[in-house]
Amino acid sequence: MIGLAVFKSALQITERAADVFPPLKSAVGGLLGILDLVETVVDVHEKFKRIAEKVSLMTEVVEMYRSLDSGRQGEMMKYLDKVADELNAVEEIVQKKQDRKISKRIVLAPADVDEVERQFRAVGDATDLFLVVNVRQIAALEELRRLNQSSHANSASRIQFDYLDKLSGSESARYDAIDIPFCTTDTRIQLLEDVFTWAACNEGEDVPSIFFLNGVAGSGKSTIAKTLCASWNHAGRLGASFFCSRRKAEQRDVRSIFRTLAYLLSLSSPSFADEVVKVLRENPLAASANIEEQFRLLISEPATAAFTAVGPVPVVVVDALDECDDADATENLLKVIVKHGRQLPLKFFVTSRPEHHIRTMFRQPGSRHLRLRDIERDIVDEDIRISLTAELSDLEDVQLSPEDIKILVDRSQGLFIYAATACKYIKA
Repeated sequence: MIGLAVFKSALQITERAADVFPPLKSAVGGLLGILDLVETVVDVHEKFKRIAEKVSLMTEVVEMYRSLDSGRQGEMMKYLDKVADELNAVEEIVQKKQDRKISKRIVLAPADVDEVERQFRAVGDATDLFLVVNVRQIAALEELRRLNQSSHANSASRIQFDYLDKLSGSESARYDAIDIPFCTTDTRIQLLEDVFTWAACNEGEDVPSIFFLNGVAGSGKSTIAKTLCASWNHAGRLGASFFCSRRKAEQRDVRSIFRTLAYLLSLSSPSFADEVVKVLRENPLAASANIEEQFRLLISEPATAAFTAVGPVPVVVVDALDECDDADATENLLKVIVKHGRQLPLKFFVTSRPEHHIRTMFRQPGSRHLRLRDIERDIVDEDIRISLTAELSDLEDVQLSPEDIKILVDRSQGLFIYAATACKYIKA
């Protein structure tokens, strides 16, 4: 009962704070109206407490956004809409069961308990996504405001944001805006540990500042990159990320990469933002310069002034470079990173297929190179087995045997994309 009470209290506070986000306010109100109907489900009370903690933190972020202009409120709206959709789904599920009219209070069968629990987990996942995307940006915004406190604080802060907007960064290229999964728990263990160790080493320890990861299509490069980004973000180490994609024009345009990285680095570091603004005041067209000049003005000079090489430095991630349109421009971008990146208080993690115009840069001095195909096949197959087992463990109509899983592993031929596609087909 305590868990349910805590959850209800958190929702009530959220309902009062959500005036500027009507869909969320409506969804919370609807859920509050039927929440008592599930109070007999004793197994979910502890889960209520955990979700309540997330909802409370989300409410604090919503409170901060209430003071911002409508444009910046819009940045978070789609993530709040996702939370609202999941809350509405809880209400719909429980209301349907109440409409059975077996009794005034729902007596949930075991299958009903599972369904309600799954939907509450979806609420928690949607809230997690909202927090991951917004908490660090809110913190950066608040820090920028604090640093600009003076008699002209409001106007100065507004000017700073206006300058950063000139970068026209592609926010859809961030790791947390990309619709791909994370690595399954207990997979890719040695690979991830190796990359984390590389990122944690200081410049003075003779560790290259650039890490290239390459592999064929479907080998899991982007999933690895996203998992690394999430961990570095949690540890406060992620500077910026850009996930290239053929599906969106701005994500396959090589010329948008450095200006987007500069924009996201500015959100994560107020001191870096100050340096970028100085550059843009002197060079208003810096964001449209050629690739090498963009790097010098928007990455190199601000990073040199804002960061120190003492201790762990921020990590910048660029994923799937092979998906960019212009092969010559892509090769040039890599040359710029290799030539100038190793001299900066930054580290660069770059993934790509081994295309000819890209792989020639992989073994340049000052960089480290790992090919996914060099990882022993039995290790890859075991990771695929773990992923398949986890993904297919909750099938309702059939239970796959270890032999069934082994057949899928063998057919995957070391490609995670085959395993993922097979899971979608089986669960459809």
